[in-house]
This record gives sequence, structure tokens and C-alpha cells, in this order.
Amino acid sequence: MRIGFDVDGVLADFGLGFSTIGNRMYGLPIIHNSEIQHWNWSKWHCTKEQECAIWKEVKQTENFWLNLHPIFLRPLSLFDNNYYYAITNRVDTEGFTAILQTSLWLRNRFGSNAPQVLVTPKKGMAAIALKLDYYIDDKFTYCIDVVKCSPTTRVFMPRLQHNDWIPEKFPSYFELEQKSYPKIQLVEGVEEYLNIIRRKENGVS
Repeated sequence: MRIGFDVDGVLADFGLGFSTIGNRMYGLPIIHNSEIQHWNWSKWHCTKEQECAIWKEVKQTENFWLNLHPIFLRPLSLFDNNYYYAITNRVDTEGFTAILQTSLWLRNRFGSNAPQVLVTPKKGMAAIALKLDYYIDDKFTYCIDVVKCSPTTRVFMPRLQHNDWIPEKFPSYFELEQKSYPKIQLVEGVEEYLNIIRRKENGVS
């Protein structure tokens, strides 16, 4: 199996890292990823000017990505001979490159099963190139990209505050199809995502 993961919001707590910098600079609340209300931080957490300044500080922070707290901690072990991939759209910061920071972060937490890393905004094209069987991402636009570009990839989206309005606004992507699963399947997190894969590969619907 070829199993894909987004990183920020799925495996790593970007919200905590970003808001900690905002707290240091402007006294803004420190929050975890599960508390993010919108990916555009200036719509709910800070001003546009503050958001730009925090991003500038992120880029100047040595190994920002390498020091993020994890969301999911259990080993990535399903069956033998699986391939794991992490697809992320991270920017480089001071220190190591984004791809190296991400690779080291994953290796530190998942050991020999750590996903291989690809840094790109074109996640649909990445899913095709990697021939992904499964992919999980908390950002709806990326889920759509994979659905449209790679129809053989089963796509999953974790339920979070910042995306909980999407199924109601775009119901056709989440309704059951003839294949017995929707274009995008909602899950509570990585644990449920992996459990669904286990059941599927064991022939359990």
C-alpha cells in the first residue's frame, strides 16, 4: 500500500508553533491546532499586519518545523511492505531546509516507518506520481486537488474547527457513492484513518 499524509494539522501541531510566536510578539492567545478557526489567521486571531509579521518571524526562526509538537504519536505500522509519504507545502526557514526539517522530525517520531517527504503545493500531482492508495489532509482545497487529479486515491479529511462548515456547503464531496465511500471521507484523526485502512486491507467494509 502507498499511504499518504499531510503534516501540519494532521501529524504536527502547527497552530501551537505559530501562535506561540504570535504570543511572544503581540500577546495573542496560544492555541493548539484543534482550536484553529480558519487557516487565514487574520480572519479570527490577529490583524493582517500581525499575521504577515508572524510569518516573517517563522521564516527567521531556526528549524521552526523541526521543533513542532506532534499530534499523532503512535507508530505507523500496518502490514509489511507499505510505503509511507508525507506531502507538505512548507516554506524554508533559518537552519535546515523545510524538507530536511520535516524528514528529521518524522524520523525522530516514527523511526524506520517514517514517511518519505515531498514539499509541494501540487498535492494532486504528487498523489498521481506516488500512486497513493490513501491520503489524509485537513485542508479542503488540497483534498479536492487529490480527488480531481488522482481518482484512484481514497481521500480523507479530519474533522476540525476550521473545516467543520465544509461538508454542509459542499455535500456532494462527502455523500456515499456507488463504491460505498464518498469522494472525501471524514475521520476524527489519523488513528481512525489508519483503522479504516486496516479494515479495508483485511477485507472488512
